[in-house]
Amino acid sequence: MTDLILGFDPGGEDNFGWCVAQNNPNTPLQLVEMGVADNAHDAFEGAKAIIAKVASLADVKACGIDAPLHWVDNGDRQVDKHVRDRIPQRDLASGTVQAVNSLQGACLAQGILIARLIQNACPHVKITEAHPKAAMWLLGIATNIKRPPLIGPQDSDLQKWIGPPAKLLAACASFDHKRDAAIGALTAWAMLNNALTWKNIASLETPPHRHDLISPKPEYWIPA
Repeated sequence: MTDLILGFDPGGEDNFGWCVAQNNPNTPLQLVEMGVADNAHDAFEGAKAIIAKVASLADVKACGIDAPLHWVDNGDRQVDKHVRDRIPQRDLASGTVQAVNSLQGACLAQGILIARLIQNACPHVKITEAHPKAAMWLLGIATNIKRPPLIGPQDSDLQKWIGPPAKLLAACASFDHKRDAAIGALTAWAMLNNALTWKNIASLETPPHRHDLISPKPEYWIPA
């Protein structure tokens, strides 16, 4: 049975993206289905319905979540500083990578909830924090000309990394919550396959100031 990967873009009502994909050694990521929901419960139920059609929960090996999965007790997270410092190289305002204390409540709370729902159903799953918008710039999907959310990437910009099938690739290009969930799944693919062009920056944060919101310690993969 094919190993499965999940991606989630936590948000509020009708803004919670989810994605189910197959794991392959190489990109592009093979999409199975994606959608949007109102909350963590409904997003996971949507993903589970698709999983049941093609495999089982035991086949889910990795998950990428676009939400903070660890906090610090002494200001800004080092992982956010690291990504923020790299983004200007791609001509993107560093404000895209916000401090944890600046994020909206739905993203913070729903991110933790979806992580715990997944772990309860799939205790073996590996989880990584994801930052889809930063990843798009670091991968060259987003550019000065195509700046999300004003002008989003087109199918042709995404197809090196995400897709097929074509209808789902088109959905990624036309709806940012589905796209960010898919890039969350792509981040989980990088973690699961230890992709050479990506790196895990979770070690930038160390105890005693690091406080993980889930256990075991979540990873944090970004394009290298």
